[in-house]
Amino acid sequence: MAGRLKIEYRDPRRIKPARRNSRTHSKTQIEQIAASITRFGFTNPLLIDEKDVLIAGAGRREAALLLELDQVPVIVLRGMSDAKKRELLIADNKIAANAGWDAKLLTLELRDLQKAADFDGAALGYSDRELKGLLDGVRATDAPAQYQEGWAVVVEVADERAQIALLKRLKKEGFTCKALIA
Repeated sequence: MAGRLKIEYRDPRRIKPARRNSRTHSKTQIEQIAASITRFGFTNPLLIDEKDVLIAGAGRREAALLLELDQVPVIVLRGMSDAKKRELLIADNKIAANAGWDAKLLTLELRDLQKAADFDGAALGYSDRELKGLLDGVRATDAPAQYQEGWAVVVEVADERAQIALLKRLKKEGFTCKALIA
C-alpha cells in the first residue's frame, strides 16, 4: 500500500461485493445513503482491490446501483493480503459504529440547519420521527431502532450468562427488557 492514494472512477455494476461481508444494510438505509449522495454528491469513495472486489463501501455501492449511476469514485488498494482486506472491511464498519453523539450539540446544529430554506433532513439519515425527537430535545440517536419510540438504556455485558442474569434481575424489578446480540 505504499504510495499516494488515487481516486479513479468505475462502473458500480462491475464492482464485486466482498464474499464474506458481515455488515448488513437495510433497504431504508440504502435509500438514506442514496438521498445523501443525491444531495451532497458521492463524497466518500469505495475501497476496492485490484480485481474490483469491494473492501469498504457496500452501502454506498448499493445506493449507487439504486440511483443507476454509471461511475463512482473508487480507491484501488493494491498489494493487500486477503486477510488484511477482510480486517479492513470489519474495521471500516466497526470503528465508525464505535462513535457517539454529543446530543446537545447535535440538537443545536439540527435546529440551526432546519432554518435553511433548502433543509433536507432525509439526506442526514434520520427518520422523520428521530428528527422530530432531536429537534424537540429528545435523545434517541444512540438507541437501537427497536427502542427509538421511548426511553432505553443499552447495557453491554461480558457474555450470554451475564446477559441472562441481568435480564432476570431487571424483569423482577418491573423493567421491560429485550436482549440484543451486538
